[in-house]
Amino acid sequence: MIDECIFCKIIEKQLTKDEEIIFETENCVVLLDKYRVTTAGPICLVITKEHFTNLFSTPDDILKEVILTIKRTAEAINESLCPKGIRIWQASGKSAGQSIFHLHFHIVPTNSIWDRLIFFFPGIVDLMTRVAFKPNKRDILTKQANKLREVISNPKAEA
Repeated sequence: MIDECIFCKIIEKQLTKDEEIIFETENCVVLLDKYRVTTAGPICLVITKEHFTNLFSTPDDILKEVILTIKRTAEAINESLCPKGIRIWQASGKSAGQSIFHLHFHIVPTNSIWDRLIFFFPGIVDLMTRVAFKPNKRDILTKQANKLREVISNPKAEA
């Protein structure tokens, strides 16, 4: 664990206030982004349990589990929120937009052009959302998190 890493603190259960953990695998944690919400619903983050700075420093066996976790999360978002689309993105390096230097992927449900702005201008959207974030939105996020948990824990039978 890196002492100043927010994701390491979440994984080590040092920060539990308002964290909506959806599910965990051996090497990953999936949680809701507390601040970014699209018109289609909450953004999920897939985070490695072990601290890896970026995509390039992560071992291949961990990356295989990460991509399967991303797929499982995207499927649950698709089933529970019914967005028009899903955007998956990851930034490696400050110039690419990485602001937390712990490997993580964003799974972004999309319905509108506004949802695409989150992808192109995450810092601006973060600031706008933090300023406008209301406590009652926390209740909405909790309900959506519970819906995602239900879908993930009860997967459809494979054909």
